[in-house]
Amino acid sequence: MKKIFFLLILFPLLLAGCRKNQVEMPNPIVESSFEEIQQKLGITFGIPKDAENIYYSIISDKVAQADFIWQETECTARIKPSTSTELEDISGYYYEWDNELEIPVGYNSATARWSVIEDQTIGIVIWQDIVPGLTYCVSMRNNATLENLFILANAVFIPLQGDS
Repeated sequence: MKKIFFLLILFPLLLAGCRKNQVEMPNPIVESSFEEIQQKLGITFGIPKDAENIYYSIISDKVAQADFIWQETECTARIKPSTSTELEDISGYYYEWDNELEIPVGYNSATARWSVIEDQTIGIVIWQDIVPGLTYCVSMRNNATLENLFILANAVFIPLQGDS
């Protein structure tokens, strides 16, 4: 009986001690403004004219992000400075895609991927603009037809002045 009583008192103390030593990880996503993204990362990107509820953030001090509603669909645009010639998927979507097609975004070649997942057509477009060294990605959480992905990607991409 004494052992059980001792354990009942000791167990909560051990739990409390463990909690004190826990280290909380900082959130890598920091709310920002369009201007802060331009200042901190030197990045500018477009948003479709009829987009609503635009929320800007910076991820891990490296990736510019805009979340918004476009055509009644949750969308995200991300841009990351990159010196690599390897195309990096910065979408955060890691599915086995049913469809994949090369499409033009501005003067760049991009990869559009989409699938029906849990009754929603989800899709991404990823591409690089090698001259300024930027990797782009747009994603749609529904209504991701090839046409919508093409329109969204071309609305987000802003070529550098003088580029054609």
